Amino acid sequence: MKKYNLLVGILAASSPTNQLFIGNVYLFKQIQLQLLKRNGFSFVFTPQDVHKKEINGVYYDPIKNRWLKTLFPLPHIIYNRYPFREDEYNIQRLLKKMESFQIPYFNRSFFNKWTIYKQLSTNRTLKPFIPTSSFIETEKDVFSFLNKFHRAYLKPVSSSQGKGILKITQNSSQTYNLYTKNRSFENVLKEELWNKMQLLMINTPYFIQEEIQSDDVNGMKYDLRILVHLNQTTYEPTGIGVRAIEKNYITTHVPNGGQILPFQLVESRIQHDQVDLICNEIGHTLTYHHGVIGEFSLDVAVSKNGKLYVFEVNSKPMKFDEKKIFQKGLSRLTNLFYQLGYQEKDQS
Repeated sequence: MKKYNLLVGILAASSPTNQLFIGNVYLFKQIQLQLLKRNGFSFVFTPQDVHKKEINGVYYDPIKNRWLKTLFPLPHIIYNRYPFREDEYNIQRLLKKMESFQIPYFNRSFFNKWTIYKQLSTNRTLKPFIPTSSFIETEKDVFSFLNKFHRAYLKPVSSSQGKGILKITQNSSQTYNLYTKNRSFENVLKEELWNKMQLLMINTPYFIQEEIQSDDVNGMKYDLRILVHLNQTTYEPTGIGVRAIEKNYITTHVPNGGQILPFQLVESRIQHDQVDLICNEIGHTLTYHHGVIGEFSLDVAVSKNGKLYVFEVNSKPMKFDEKKIFQKGLSRLTNLFYQLGYQEKDQS
């Protein structure tokens, strides 16, 4: 194989079928094409492919337009895109092994939402931008919170794309409305509500979070999806997407009925200094607790008075549908490979 100036290993999952791997095939192809422009190279591998100091990997050949297998040396940097939250703990041993070889990697794992909330809330600069939340252990935790805020979301600590989110509004001290992705229960008595919640939460840890009265555009409430990358020593917003939905829906996620709107529709309403501050503070706070965080995305509510509230941090961002954001993200990601990979090469 030709000598390349940087070798990037992309960690994916093995497939129980005859697929080469399970992961974001389109993203991995684009990374390969971007790296080739800079005399770099990437390959995809799974935890089962790693041997002592060699890896059985696959790479995308743009000329043949196909994936090919070959044996690779250990890479200069590892990009962790392992896709399964539920068994991600199995790869931590592998990443520790790579660390012992002084191979940098990011990002370490999916985030536990409650853990992230506690970590961000300890940052005095960030605290005003974090919605009030409380971990649910007993029935009392829910009703005490609702007596104070009256409208709230219930979120599983380990999930993504809006899965499992519930919404509760308090009508009076005795009746409530409960909403799921597909159903609504109105005027539920207090005694019944807890039983319904327990059935819906299925013994999964949840926390409760105040609802922010969101700004709206064209009669729909909206929030922001912000892609963030490390650039030298600063965490900077790479792009901002807008997701909107009819007001009776729970989340703005596109698979759940959300719509993509052009950022220009709301750009004048956004305080960009707040965006920059939040992105950088969150990046450094997460890195302090979790090691190097190269990229993440934020789900951010915009209140009626223009204040931003961060209600979700995602460690392995989904592909942005906005082409400009995706392309800029790809460029920044490639720069980051070189920044972190060369730092390690220089020290070795």
